[in-house]
Amino acid sequence: MNEILEYIRKCQMLGIAEGEINQQLRQAGWEEGLIRSAWAQVKSGAAGSEVAAGINFPEDLVGRGKLAWLWQGYRKYAVITAAAIILLGGGYFAYAQYASSPERIWQTATRKTAELKTRHLSVQGSYTDQPSAESQASGGFAEFLQGTGGFTVTLDTEGDFRTVPGAQPDFNLSSTAGFKVGGFNISVELESRKLGQNLYYKVGNNLLAAFFGPQEDETQKPEWLQIDLGKKPAAGQADNFFQELFQKLGETQIKEIQEAFNQVKLIKPGKLLGTEALDGQKTYRYQATLDKEALRQSLERITAILAESETEKLPDLKPLLDKLEMKKIEVWIGKADRHIQQIVIETSFPSALNGFSKFEEIRQARIRDETRVLDIGRIDRAIRLFQESNKRYPLAKNGLPDLTDGSPPLSSYLSSLPFAPTPPDGSCSREQNFYWYEQLENGTGYKLRYCLGQNTDVELAGINEISAQGPVVNQEGSAVEQTNPWLNIPFSATLNLQIKVSKFNEPVTIEAPQGALDYLERQQNRQYSERELSMIGQIQAALELYHNQNQIYPEKLEELQKETPDHPALLTPIPQPLNTTGECAGIGPFYNYQPSNDRKDYTLEFCLLDDYQGLERGIHRASPLSGIQ
Repeated sequence: MNEILEYIRKCQMLGIAEGEINQQLRQAGWEEGLIRSAWAQVKSGAAGSEVAAGINFPEDLVGRGKLAWLWQGYRKYAVITAAAIILLGGGYFAYAQYASSPERIWQTATRKTAELKTRHLSVQGSYTDQPSAESQASGGFAEFLQGTGGFTVTLDTEGDFRTVPGAQPDFNLSSTAGFKVGGFNISVELESRKLGQNLYYKVGNNLLAAFFGPQEDETQKPEWLQIDLGKKPAAGQADNFFQELFQKLGETQIKEIQEAFNQVKLIKPGKLLGTEALDGQKTYRYQATLDKEALRQSLERITAILAESETEKLPDLKPLLDKLEMKKIEVWIGKADRHIQQIVIETSFPSALNGFSKFEEIRQARIRDETRVLDIGRIDRAIRLFQESNKRYPLAKNGLPDLTDGSPPLSSYLSSLPFAPTPPDGSCSREQNFYWYEQLENGTGYKLRYCLGQNTDVELAGINEISAQGPVVNQEGSAVEQTNPWLNIPFSATLNLQIKVSKFNEPVTIEAPQGALDYLERQQNRQYSERELSMIGQIQAALELYHNQNQIYPEKLEELQKETPDHPALLTPIPQPLNTTGECAGIGPFYNYQPSNDRKDYTLEFCLLDDYQGLERGIHRASPLSGIQ
């Protein structure tokens, strides 16, 4: 407040109008309420005397109204003098606040950072999760981590980015991902590059080695894999989430998602915390906030783009985002170049450990409801079969049908009575959770009641009833939708990020690695290798059955298709090899099957297009006596 008062008084000394003073204060980021409060003090008696004390104009000029004439005549010089005083004198604070206005600086910084041709990026992140007492009691991994203090996942990434007009930037990154639990630490190294339409990546040290020490094949060097971002997987190649997503998204959808990310402004600048040197550069340090509404709208737009159809019901993300607590967002912006140089974020995040227990709790509740519906269906079918035979519905005993009643008795159709699973779910009480049966009107009718925790496809949550006429509409039940487990995840984990940007517009070299393997082609080769081994296994199993029946192996594989009076065909049709060209040339029909002279042994030849299950790529020979070579 004192700084605003000082600024207002100095400006009044120079004759600057109130409206212009207010405009300068607003541009400097001062709140309207503080400005009004300052003017109230200035215009009060005490403040007025202090202002007057600072203005030493002759009384005759003031008294005769000549001050206004003097100001009009020398306005240009007064403005120049005022600027000099503001810049060099006690009014420097006001100018500094205007020059470092969060909104003004942030707009300039985001624009200039986006316009960079190249930059160096360094990211350090950590995710820390601790099991709650509730999740530990539920068992599983959370119980296993009891006493360890939870776990921490870390990611350190560093590398260069280069802007590509009309496309996503090229980059060259080296990363190390780590996992820490108790005194146990493992890490995995990853290199990735993007160059044009191609994405390359290489996983360094072996995960198995991180857990169990060096492996036998440690001499094999990590391979670079290549993914052509402009090439969609062929049918049958989508064997993981990445490929399924790749197949699903069209070029238009990808551009829409990119546009949604580019348009959203998630971080709002706030308070100027001060100035400090960062890696030798003078910077403004700001406190910022997350615009949750902008984040929600962006995520909803992306979700709508990814929806299967326009009529698909989209999830309500607001309850989830309301749990997100941004503990710290700070931004460092260069004073000279106006580039974003560092962002530090600390926020709550979904807990994997405690979220799993919530998922499991909801899953078990659904299983209990499904069990109730199945149980009631079994009881109802048995009751109706009993009625067809006995021309009445069975008697009740202790709230359930009497298994001994009738001839034939109810036990002929239902060997034992099921009991409702516990605990009760939803709004169902302990008493309502019991199945309840009543015989009505001397056996001409009945009621069968049960209670559900959530809606099913046909029943509402709450007490439901079946009668001789069929299901009774649940008048008192409430439409309790099946719980979305994602909305129940506790945000008890902590995510920390430190992002540093440097080396603005310096030369960057990004090259494609030599000998990179096509990822989709490799996946297809692995699928072919898997199928090839599977078919070899089928043939060998049929050959062993033939040998058991005849004490020798067949002269030709076609004999496995023949039926005999004593035995059916052993294998029909006989699989044919998939890999027969290129390095697999020479693999003929029936896998080059060749029995030994005494037909006590045989060989099959097959070819793998990739290393698979301990077998190297290339041609192999299978034999019952020698194994696979």
